[in-house]
Amino acid sequence: MPSPRRKPRCLPRWPRRSVKTSRISRAPRIFFHERTLSLQERIAVMPSVKQSSASPIPAGGLSTISWLTLFYDLIIVAVFARATYIYGKDPSWLTFAFIAVSLIVLYSLWAVTNLELMMSPDTSWTRRIVVLAQVVALLVCGLAMYRGGGISDRWGFLALCVAFLSTAALTWLRTREPNHDKRWIRSLMFVSLGASAIFALGACFPMGYLVGDVLIAWIFYPVATLWAAIGLAIVVPRLLVPPTSVDPHPLNERFGILLLIVLGDAFLQLLEVLGAMRTIPAPEFLVFTLLFVIAIWLLYFPVLGEPPLASTIRLARGRVVAHFLLVLSSAFGIVAYVELSTGFSEKDHGGSTTAWSTFPMLGVGVAILWLTLIESRRWTATTIAHAVAVALLVVLTVSGELTNNFGRELDLVAANFVLLATAIIVLAMRRRERALQNR
Repeated sequence: MPSPRRKPRCLPRWPRRSVKTSRISRAPRIFFHERTLSLQERIAVMPSVKQSSASPIPAGGLSTISWLTLFYDLIIVAVFARATYIYGKDPSWLTFAFIAVSLIVLYSLWAVTNLELMMSPDTSWTRRIVVLAQVVALLVCGLAMYRGGGISDRWGFLALCVAFLSTAALTWLRTREPNHDKRWIRSLMFVSLGASAIFALGACFPMGYLVGDVLIAWIFYPVATLWAAIGLAIVVPRLLVPPTSVDPHPLNERFGILLLIVLGDAFLQLLEVLGAMRTIPAPEFLVFTLLFVIAIWLLYFPVLGEPPLASTIRLARGRVVAHFLLVLSSAFGIVAYVELSTGFSEKDHGGSTTAWSTFPMLGVGVAILWLTLIESRRWTATTIAHAVAVALLVVLTVSGELTNNFGRELDLVAANFVLLATAIIVLAMRRRERALQNR
């Protein structure tokens, strides 16, 4: 039989070579195929994020502050700056008390409005119109704040009446939403409507009617302020503890953004005040203004910027009050350094000595110590460092008051360095603690 023909050995082994080639060429395809499947699986398990008009960036992103809330915060800080500008031109204790009362009113409005916006993330056009009405009322209030200038005081009372009416309207609009938080709605509306009624009653009195040396209409101003501050201090913290519909991340953003705008306003004041001068009379206080802003930034944002929700009403109330003290002290401290950079330190326009003091720096130290104790709830090395700084600031403040030398720039310089050194020490302690935890 004829033998079967064999394949010549000179032929290339294409099947075997093609198998190797296919494995090599298939490797990147398999890699990209697995990568695509992994991406699809990730997309499938990701929670869907509803894009609402109130939040331009999702909740898990960098920010959840709506454009409406940011605009409202800018207007509030603008009125803050107007109030501190008045104190900068007349740094007396009477002016300090008047501006402090004014800032309590503004902070109360800010707290309630932001709380309502956080509890109702889907902002409707009705809510936007109500907030816009409050913004206009705040602008009118800022124009009427300066005695002897601007518009009539009666317009300021009416503006505050409208502002508190708008907060009551925001609370009432929340009751019309499904699944709304029904707790303390009547209490919030009672406080807002009560403050609005007191301001309206003050607007009814003649602005020039005096009893002795006291304007009768202005008696209603601190009364309405105390009503709003005490009432909201009782009600608002109850909505900031679990169970609550307020997320801690947006709440921390609201607290941080207000302080951030106040600190940024320092640069605007420097440009406004020093920009019109050919030379800077006291350039060293220009540097101290920047150092004061940097110290507050380092004390608050890297360490206290993202705390969890308070577990008790007392802690929540303490955080709100401490944050207000921090904002108030920062605003007064900034205007003090800015005015001192213009050379306005020894005599004011009336010829009497000025009342510059280290009280704002002491307020910053106390607020930071308070917030640190709320977060840690025990005495640690960090809280002890803050306590030592507060003790030094108390010594500077008391010594300046006993010697009746409030215009002494050396106290302000020393207080500035105390805050800055404390910030650096605390950051070094936190970095060391994190390094030990990572080991």
